[in-house]
Amino acid sequence: MDSEFHGWLLPSSVTSELEDGTDKDILDQLIRLLEKTGCVTDKEHVLNDIIAREKTGSTEICSGIIVPHARSSGVSSLCTAAGIVNHKTVYVMIVWPIDTAPCLKRLSALIEILLNSKTDHALLAAENNIDVYNCLTAGLKQHGITC
Repeated sequence: MDSEFHGWLLPSSVTSELEDGTDKDILDQLIRLLEKTGCVTDKEHVLNDIIAREKTGSTEICSGIIVPHARSSGVSSLCTAAGIVNHKTVYVMIVWPIDTAPCLKRLSALIEILLNSKTDHALLAAENNIDVYNCLTAGLKQHGITC
């Protein structure tokens, strides 16, 4: 296991109950989840970097699945937050430090997992945070990626 990426998705950074709102409201909620991991050093930098990335192209990978992601000077290590809005929309945010190699293997694995209809249905049906976490980590393990 690559210790640089240990703990990049934690049970404390997922929720089955994101509150519906504007894009900024939802990004804010996801960043608050990231703060629970201890990797956020500057919340505003993270938000600004995610918004800047969004301006270059949508991170909605298909209807109801959105994967905001960016490099950011506002985090100390790779971290991920996930949440579900009204059992209809899945958000998975992944952020990594600017001075880190791109985390494309993990990002592409997350996208592949989310595009799997079984995973999508399981996430949307999640009753609690642990269901969301277990669904994501099971899919990642199938890709040989540890959290």
